[in-house]
Amino acid sequence: MLKFYHSPGTRAFRAIWVCEELGVPYEIHPVDFSVEYRKTPEWRAMHPVSKVPVMDDGDMRMHESCAMIEYVLARYGNGRLQPAVADPTYAHFLQWLWFSESTFQRPLGEITNHRREFKPELPDVVAEMKGRATLCVNALDEALAGRPYLLGDSM
Repeated sequence: MLKFYHSPGTRAFRAIWVCEELGVPYEIHPVDFSVEYRKTPEWRAMHPVSKVPVMDDGDMRMHESCAMIEYVLARYGNGRLQPAVADPTYAHFLQWLWFSESTFQRPLGEITNHRREFKPELPDVVAEMKGRATLCVNALDEALAGRPYLLGDSM
C-alpha cells in the first residue's frame, strides 16, 4: 500500500488526489511541518533536503510530488487520467504537469518564503514574483481559451 508522509497544505495532496481519482488505496502518515522536526536526523533520513512529501510503495521511497504523480499513474493507472504515450496530447500533459511545479509554483513559493522569512519582506523580490505568477496565469488563460480543459474535452 502506498504511504504518504504528509502535512496539510503541502504538495503531497497532488499524488493523494490522483490515488483518490484512481481508487488506489493509500495511508497518510502525518508529518510535523515545523522546521525543527524537518531538520532532525529522523526526517533527513526520509527526505534529503528536509521537505515534505515523501511516499513509500513497499521498499521504494521517493520524494517530489510531480514524480509521485507520474509514478502512481504509470504503476496503478492502467491508462486512466493521462493520455497514452502515443497520443499527440501526451507531451502537453507532461508539459502542464511540470509547468505547475517548475514554473508556476516557484514564484508563489518565493512570495510565501519572503513573507515568512524576511521582516519586512523584500518588496522588489515579491513584486518580481507576482509578475512571474501573473505571466503563468495568463499562459493558462490563453491555453484554456475556448475549451474546458488543457488537453481537450475529457482530460
